Amino acid sequence: MEDEYACSPFHHITEDGGYTYHKFQNYIMIGDGKMNMRVTEQETDRERLDRLQRIWVAYQQKLNETVFSV
Repeated sequence: MEDEYACSPFHHITEDGGYTYHKFQNYIMIGDGKMNMRVTEQETDRERLDRLQRIWVAYQQKLNETVFSV
């Protein structure tokens, strides 16, 4: 992920720390950096879930590096 406002390359979101991922079809920025999106079904494809999990872990590692370097 390029920055904190980037979306996954598969248009998924997690709201529980990477345990589950839901697809979303579209989104709109509503101000103050907040996003409103239309969430659809939960992702079940194992290969895609594995890739999303790797992205999530890399993102969390990047956040920790940023926090400790400030």
